[in-house]
Amino acid sequence: MPARLVTAHAGLIAASIQVAGGFFAVYLLKSGVSLPLTILAYAATLVIRFFLRFMVLALVRRLGLRRTLVLGTIVRAAQFVPLIYGGDPVWLAVWVLTSALADALYWPVFHALMSAVGEAHTRGSQLGTLEAIRALAGIAGPALGGWLLAIFGGGAIFALGAAIQLLALLPLWPLPDVPAGPIPSLRRSLNGDRLGFLLAASDGWLTIGWWFVWGLALFQTLGEDFAYYGGAMAFSGMVAALLGLAVGRTLDLGHTRKVLLAVSTVMVIGIAARALAVGHPTAAFLVNALSALASSFYTPTYMTTLYNRAKQHGALAFTFFAEAGWDTGSILACGMAAAVAASGLPLSFAILPALLGMLGMHCGVLASARYPAQAAAE
Repeated sequence: MPARLVTAHAGLIAASIQVAGGFFAVYLLKSGVSLPLTILAYAATLVIRFFLRFMVLALVRRLGLRRTLVLGTIVRAAQFVPLIYGGDPVWLAVWVLTSALADALYWPVFHALMSAVGEAHTRGSQLGTLEAIRALAGIAGPALGGWLLAIFGGGAIFALGAAIQLLALLPLWPLPDVPAGPIPSLRRSLNGDRLGFLLAASDGWLTIGWWFVWGLALFQTLGEDFAYYGGAMAFSGMVAALLGLAVGRTLDLGHTRKVLLAVSTVMVIGIAARALAVGHPTAAFLVNALSALASSFYTPTYMTTLYNRAKQHGALAFTFFAEAGWDTGSILACGMAAAVAASGLPLSFAILPALLGMLGMHCGVLASARYPAQAAAE
């Protein structure tokens, strides 16, 4: 029951992201924010939330996991308000602060709950199901969001995104208290599982090139048209929905090494294809759809390893340290991407370094199989 409730909640969060949240960077770009500044604004949210996250530990002690997640979900809905006016420097700064607070409250607690409610022998199917739900949301969501942005502007799309975000509160009300290990001290949260930190840092570095920079490059390649961009993302979601469940079940059968080899191969091809497609609209549209297959392989493989390791180590202690790793990798990648954008080089040069993140993930998953996490000592 708790696993289903958390998965339902995650599905609604995914719908909010697909309809509205995933458009934040291209909306800022279209609102007149320069490409380097758009990238740096996102980097600023990561830097701020890196430090805020450790303050959230005090809230978790006071409120517990469920109520902290409820608060984070509400603040995530509120972050859409300043984004509507993101072309104004003051409102952009307000959005950066609100987004950083929302993510600091939400993501560590969400990942701790996800790792706590699932079991190792069904983790792949659980995440495969969630990835399929996300992919289905990725079919209708971007098409609707792109159309709303093109016709009605930011107010309509971000109001809808906030409403769906608030709907995600409903599965949390009946959620019972879920044991997620001891709440770590500040010192403990700064000295967690090193392999988990490196896995998350690799994913953060990869995500910036694979998702964030590629989204900006695709938007520019398609003529900065919201409807075309939303359509391209919707088409890729349809392709990705076909594989999420199958990959998760393969992981549950114990074929991690075989899937990992397939993941690494497909992701390397996908990263290279995205870099080469920048500036070529037809190629970019097709590559965006076909490389969605890579995400269907990648996400269940990576998150199965991370969540199983978190459950062995102590979900909260592991997650807070790993999330710091994710931010570290993402911040460094954003700095690199902003430098590429400021230099005038094609964004392809900010996408290709994602290959290093893929290499780190590949090595990390193999190492995790050899060196399981030990329970945290308090």
